[in-house]
Amino acid sequence: MGSDVRLGPRFERVLELAREADLRGIDMLSFPDHLAIGRKAFDEPLHFGEPFPFPRQMAWYEPITALAAIAAVTRRARLSVNILIAPLRSALLLAKQLATLDVISGGRVSVGMAGGWHDAEFAASGIPLKGRFGLLEEQISACRALWSGGAATFHGERISFDELYAMPLPVQGARLPIYLGLPATGRHVDRIARLADGWSWGYVDDPPQIAAGVGAIREAMAVHGRVVEHFEVKAFPRPIRGVDGKIDLEATFGRVPALLAAGVTIIEPNLYDYCDTEDDIPRLIEQLLALKAAYGAAAT
Repeated sequence: MGSDVRLGPRFERVLELAREADLRGIDMLSFPDHLAIGRKAFDEPLHFGEPFPFPRQMAWYEPITALAAIAAVTRRARLSVNILIAPLRSALLLAKQLATLDVISGGRVSVGMAGGWHDAEFAASGIPLKGRFGLLEEQISACRALWSGGAATFHGERISFDELYAMPLPVQGARLPIYLGLPATGRHVDRIARLADGWSWGYVDDPPQIAAGVGAIREAMAVHGRVVEHFEVKAFPRPIRGVDGKIDLEATFGRVPALLAAGVTIIEPNLYDYCDTEDDIPRLIEQLLALKAAYGAAAT
């Protein structure tokens, strides 16, 4: 997130950084997703109580396209979107894009999905905001069907098809990992438990909240008879700034052990929030690699 703000407008620099991070042992490379942001979102409080907290001119690269370029210059890091607003895409296109990316990368895709929130973005796409979570569920199930091989058939309320072949298949097949970026509350717990291979919940200042969420998800999985040996949990601590106003990475990552104890398996900071300038990026990478060496948590 914010790679153009910290690295400049040349995507070539993003590729150079991705190559370096991959070689040095960073385990996952991620992009965020928004198709567009309405002007009012920058000026008025949104559902989370504040205006959209990123610059108006920040580049939101289409993530699957950007990751295809990243795949060509990396060899080992997994490729992820945190979080793909799946309902803004058709299920067939989504399945095709992710399968193609998985083939290009040699089976390294782990995608986060969510229902989205920005009404202007949905309206401009001609897609109703209401009912987006039900649509998200159908999209995941339709993708799994299309990735299974053979003639795929799926019938839901909004997605329906018979005997479709969608080639190529992902290298990882129908079990290409999908994380859900939803709060572990109410019906979302059941969605995560039934459909997801991981839970992605962004900034976290309350490890007990994460532990409670993981516990609720595990309980719901047991109800559905799901036995998942490796269930990933993504999170990252909110950055701490020192008295000089600069980001204190040591203090920020000092919160990581509590997150790991709560069940987090992947620490996923972003360039915009964790680096004030390009000069801060090497220190962020060093801190992530130190965490990986100390705790074995995936560094992303």
